[in-house]
Amino acid sequence: MNHRRTLAPTALAALAVLAWSQPASGQRALAFTHVSVIDGADSIPRPDQTVVIRGNRITMVAPSRSVRVPAGSQIVSGRGKYLLPGFWDMHVHT
Repeated sequence: MNHRRTLAPTALAALAVLAWSQPASGQRALAFTHVSVIDGADSIPRPDQTVVIRGNRITMVAPSRSVRVPAGSQIVSGRGKYLLPGFWDMHVHT
């Protein structure tokens, strides 16, 4: 059975960080559905994407209409929200 939730943007980002830090083996997949992705490779957000994370790996980023979310995944609705890469080195002084 899939569990659907809607979260605030800060909670969405926090979940992505937590999912990223978990080891990949034996982890249930986490799917952010219908989210706008800002990937840093383009200045235009990609709307209505699904991002699937398993353990500490992003395993899929694709338009929501073409993604089959793995069975047993925890599903987080990102409708109206944005997902972007973590800012792990935003305070680096070189």
